[in-house]
Amino acid sequence: MNIKDSKDDAPENTRSVYRRIVSFKVELISGSSNLAGFIENLSDDGIYMKTSPAKAAVDFTPGKIFEVKFQPLFGETLCNTQVCKYHHTCVVKFQPLFEEALRLQCKIKWSYKTPPHGLTNSIGMEVIHPHPTYEEFLKNLEWAV
Repeated sequence: MNIKDSKDDAPENTRSVYRRIVSFKVELISGSSNLAGFIENLSDDGIYMKTSPAKAAVDFTPGKIFEVKFQPLFGETLCNTQVCKYHHTCVVKFQPLFEEALRLQCKIKWSYKTPPHGLTNSIGMEVIHPHPTYEEFLKNLEWAV
């Protein structure tokens, strides 16, 4: 998991919403179709993500509702310094943060094909009625930054 605080990221950051920079694998679900991607930032009521390349076109018309399903992971670095005098090995062990994946109902606010080839989509979504677990998760992310 990669987390970065973007509230004071740069002087030109003029957004009015506090965003948490993350990298979470996500599943976007609408009816019987599923699409993979990565969440790149989160706010109290919004998600920005990029989809993985899809075999078929997906309709990301503003207003369309999707279920966003993701399982936040946290990592623990385990190092073995006994390999030899000059080398050591490190492994990052990832574990789920929750017993079950977070599921959020989201509404598409905007989308565009991601340059240069347009194989993926960049999507901005509004979280509809954030679940208390999501709200608690965001509070904990603030402390992890």
